[in-house]
Amino acid sequence: MTRDPLDLNLADAVRRVIVARVPGLDASSASDEMSFGAEGLGFDSITTVEVLLECEAACGVVLPRELLAGAPLTVGALIGAVRDARSHATDT
Repeated sequence: MTRDPLDLNLADAVRRVIVARVPGLDASSASDEMSFGAEGLGFDSITTVEVLLECEAACGVVLPRELLAGAPLTVGALIGAVRDARSHATDT
């Protein structure tokens, strides 16, 4: 199964936004399972919101605010949300 180049570009864009916030972290080290919280990337709530806004701008999407509530946010969950938002944007 081949991956859609747009999906790969979106994932790369999200990872670039994230690693820009974490000194010493590179995109290949930002695994999908990595949490945004203290046990992972160490982002507080303000940094998380800033990352979401930067991802929106970088990927041309509007992300659901529900990402801020519920289960802890992970790199993979954010990439999935960006993909979903992008597919909804192109559907309309």
